[in-house]
Amino acid sequence: MKLTAITGAVAVALLGAAGCGSSGGPAAYLGTSGTEVSFIQWQESSSGHLQGTIMEDRASGTAPGETV
Repeated sequence: MKLTAITGAVAVALLGAAGCGSSGGPAAYLGTSGTEVSFIQWQESSSGHLQGTIMEDRASGTAPGETV
């Protein structure tokens, strides 16, 4: 639950910053917290709207055989 709130806050901040000069390609953020992993990817459409995805999962196992 806490990671989701942090991920949401990061997503909002990154999406807000996306309009401040962009190369036009997709932007992404990968974050981890303990065993939780979040991947956020977004891109500005030709109409100026932001579109993207947020994926969250958990890692399990022990190194070097951890899996997501």
